[in-house]
Amino acid sequence: MDRSQQITCTSVNPLPADRAVSKASDARPTSGGSLTLRALIVAPILCLTLFAIAAQGVYFGTLHNLDKLTAETAKATAAAASPAERWQIARRTVDKAISDYPLLRRDRLQLSVTENGRDSTRYDVTLTYDTPQLGVWPLAGSASSVRYSTTVRVGGV
Repeated sequence: MDRSQQITCTSVNPLPADRAVSKASDARPTSGGSLTLRALIVAPILCLTLFAIAAQGVYFGTLHNLDKLTAETAKATAAAASPAERWQIARRTVDKAISDYPLLRRDRLQLSVTENGRDSTRYDVTLTYDTPQLGVWPLAGSASSVRYSTTVRVGGV
């Protein structure tokens, strides 16, 4: 007898008989579907959280754009001599600059330029934006419109 016939090879299966490995792809024991159940619970919560983050980002981005547009409009009206001229400059500034703010739409924006009731040497530039049309749900206690106002001294001095 030659040497190759005398050696016998035996393998030891470390898994119990009910979890025996039948082929190479079944090397891990089965989890009985608990992984699928966990994924079914976690995936919708994760998707909802990501959607909420994106929606609030749109909301706060719109507020930031409105604030910047209000400041830009107030700066443009600082050199106006009369209330009528202030109104015209403010309207032209908003109409021209609205394209620089992609989250804002002109049809949802209201502009007002009014005298400041407390000080006759100042006036207020106010922009009001309707937020229900943003496509995101309102925050708890938030109003249906957002108003930003900037007070400017007459003559800009």
